[in-house]
Amino acid sequence: MLKGLYKVEMHTVHGSRRGVIYACDGKMMGGNSHLAFVGTYREHAGGEVSLDISTLRHRDDADC
Repeated sequence: MLKGLYKVEMHTVHGSRRGVIYACDGKMMGGNSHLAFVGTYREHAGGEVSLDISTLRHRDDADC
């Protein structure tokens, strides 16, 4: 079961970014100072997890 608050790190052409995601009952949501993250996850046999995440920019900043 993946329920909990997670730290996430992503890499883009503009550099590294960090944020948080809360996962519960197959849904995820979170963000950082520039982006919101919303999505779903599925747990499979053998410990595999598949994710479908969308991002929404909520701060217009050329550095992001």
